[in-house]
Amino acid sequence: MLGKALMKGVIILLLFIAIVASGSALVLFVQSQPNRSVNPEYVAMGSSFAAGPGISPSAGGPFLCARSQANYPHLLAKLRGLSLLDVSCSGAKTQHILSEGQRFQMPQITAVDERTRLVTITIGGNDVSYIRSIFACQQNAERRFKLHGQCGLVENYPQEKDFSDLEERLVAIATKINQLAPEAIVVFVPYPAVLPPTGTCARLGLSAEHASRLRVVASQLLRVTHNASLRTGSLFLDSHSLGLEHNVCAEDSWIFSISDRRMAAFHPNSAGMRAIAKSLHNLLNQHAVYEDKKAGI
Repeated sequence: MLGKALMKGVIILLLFIAIVASGSALVLFVQSQPNRSVNPEYVAMGSSFAAGPGISPSAGGPFLCARSQANYPHLLAKLRGLSLLDVSCSGAKTQHILSEGQRFQMPQITAVDERTRLVTITIGGNDVSYIRSIFACQQNAERRFKLHGQCGLVENYPQEKDFSDLEERLVAIATKINQLAPEAIVVFVPYPAVLPPTGTCARLGLSAEHASRLRVVASQLLRVTHNASLRTGSLFLDSHSLGLEHNVCAEDSWIFSISDRRMAAFHPNSAGMRAIAKSLHNLLNQHAVYEDKKAGI
């Protein structure tokens, strides 16, 4: 009798846990959906380099997305007086824009509709394990902030096919946006420079060999993003070159190091986000002038 009663109690407890978990997931799902009560003039999508982890204050939304109210999308929206729908999320890959939900969200591209007038995209680094490789190959990080034993797994990754496949997915993103929002301006905003042009430093924590290898990855990321912008008639902000003198090793760095923000290391800091927002604002102004001249206005 005691055994049956115990088993019944366990079953009831498991059912209760399942119900609570399902309810929590539903709450998270509902809270994470785009707010359609706001006219989404500007939709910002991408990974952590758009979201802004480690920069206060938080913009809310799913906790693990780590969106900041001081990321470049929020700053740009203020500069241009646009209503913003920021669906960027730390850890996002291209599939999280196009086809798969993340952190109980819908695919990021579902935030775009015919009312959208501007879309910025910062994506691709997670597809080729760019920042993950920096963490994995560090020499001076504390144990809990280093992916021990995984550096060897990323030394020979990614290959050329990985970058060509990534370019096709970037093209697919911009093409779909153009279909959903024919009047929207699409801007690719690649990853700002993390590594110095040559060598390494203590703030980076990589060997010269690994730093050289990851510079190739960064260069390839920039190349395929630029190609995708050309192929789709999108605008392109060369944020890599913009921040090259402000890499993680620079005295006036726009990039967090491990000692600055451990969980946001190798991502843009507040200065970096402000610089990107200002440059985007200028790029859009130049584009507007060009379009007016082309139309004979």
